[in-house]
Amino acid sequence: VEKRWMKMVAYLFLFTNVATIVMTHSRGALLALAVLSLVLVVHSRHKLTVIAAMVVLAAPTVYLVYDSLGDRLATFENLEADGSASSRLRYWKAATSMAMDYPVLGVGFGTYNWVSLSPNYLGVVNERQHVIHNNFLQMATDSGVFALLILLWQIWFSIFWLGRSAKKIKKTHPELLPYPRAMGGA
Repeated sequence: VEKRWMKMVAYLFLFTNVATIVMTHSRGALLALAVLSLVLVVHSRHKLTVIAAMVVLAAPTVYLVYDSLGDRLATFENLEADGSASSRLRYWKAATSMAMDYPVLGVGFGTYNWVSLSPNYLGVVNERQHVIHNNFLQMATDSGVFALLILLWQIWFSIFWLGRSAKKIKKTHPELLPYPRAMGGA
């Protein structure tokens, strides 16, 4: 963007998005933020400036939640002891077994099917009706391996097509280059 006020709004949105992600204490979201930050640095012409801006944007939020965030990140050392992570690992194991038992059509789309069959795989009743917390395993369990392959193909094709689009646009309309790159995440 060219106008100064638009740049300031974009920086404000960037700051609030980073703050939101950090304050959720979601390990997956923090990992995604780290990967996206790496992608931004790799594709930037001003790498040191981008790194400095990221540090400046993240520092206030990290400072505010440093103790609780540190405790949350410490659970990476022993995922089995963390209740959230260990339950997800159990769900993933159960979902893998369920997907192998119902490979063609899955158990049917919707949470109820997974929840009603999960005690057979978990050994306990899924009282809170938790989902699998993994889109790919959920797709394989709900709809079968062929639906999962279609999903993976769609993702791969989108990234491939947007990459090709970025290469073409770079030659003809370089000012539009950020759009396919942003949509492709690379």
